[in-house]
Amino acid sequence: MIGKWRHSIRGRMTEIIMLTSVIAVLLACAGFVMQDAIDARRDLDEDVLSFGRLIGANVNAALTFGDEKTATEVLSVLRTKQSFIAGAVYTDHDVLFASYSHGGTLPPILHGSNGIVRRNGRVELFQPITRDGERIGTLYIASDLRDFHARMKEDGLVTAVILFVCVIVAFTLSRRLQGRISQPIVDLARLTGEVSQHKDYTVR
Repeated sequence: MIGKWRHSIRGRMTEIIMLTSVIAVLLACAGFVMQDAIDARRDLDEDVLSFGRLIGANVNAALTFGDEKTATEVLSVLRTKQSFIAGAVYTDHDVLFASYSHGGTLPPILHGSNGIVRRNGRVELFQPITRDGERIGTLYIASDLRDFHARMKEDGLVTAVILFVCVIVAFTLSRRLQGRISQPIVDLARLTGEVSQHKDYTVR
């Protein structure tokens, strides 16, 4: 009976230690993944905005003088990053002036959007092109979420590895610690059994 109880106590102690460790690690990993997802979205927005500032500054003159070829060449800088799937320059009357597309993605018809817009699984930038404080056109840049998804996939892999290592470490430690924790309880149960069996109440 004592042997069975000892086994039950040790098994439960192992389960408690492992469960506590795994929950703690899961909460920590969840916090890490959520924070990294926020950082990844912010980095993606900043990446699009950086290219927007670069292209907007260089396409200004081309739009002013109606140089469609130069504007198209400026937009071609988007090729340096595969996640950029489309770009366009519109006139002040929202007429398409120059464009760039990757994978058959076409620039949209303007509808008054401004700044960062998230829709259809992409991040889009609508940035006014100004000259002497007046709007002379609009720059459009679209990026898909491949970099964001790749980063989240990497986070998932790291989390899985950490969780696997945690389970192994928690199991090893629990096997070592549960004996120290459960042994006094097992000894008490044994003495209680002896007192009950032999009616020897002098046992401490």
